[in-house]
Amino acid sequence: MASAFRECLQLKGDRYSWRVDPYKVFEKCADSLYKALVNKSKQVKITSHLGTDMEYWGACAQIVMRAVMAIWEEQAAGGQSANPGPFYDWWRALNAPPAFSEGQPLKRLAIQLLAELDSVR
Repeated sequence: MASAFRECLQLKGDRYSWRVDPYKVFEKCADSLYKALVNKSKQVKITSHLGTDMEYWGACAQIVMRAVMAIWEEQAAGGQSANPGPFYDWWRALNAPPAFSEGQPLKRLAIQLLAELDSVR
């Protein structure tokens, strides 16, 4: 779970710094992280396997990033200077609903989406 908070870090020169206060992020998403932990621990036989479970880590990372986005949006709405940088644009684009058109088969859209995700990671 703690590794999901790496998403809140940014590299400045040769040091990492927090994009947003990790305590505020945890306060905002603690309940969701707890629910993810409980749900996933019910699915595994040995809870120590959660440390290497990519599905669990991905769920936690999304929960943390939703909390970060909510904090940035609150800061922007409140007139505070929220300087999320290019990461904000990337996260918004990644989580935007895909644009469907009747002339484009769903399979081709799925392949295109997977390719975009691979290029981002």
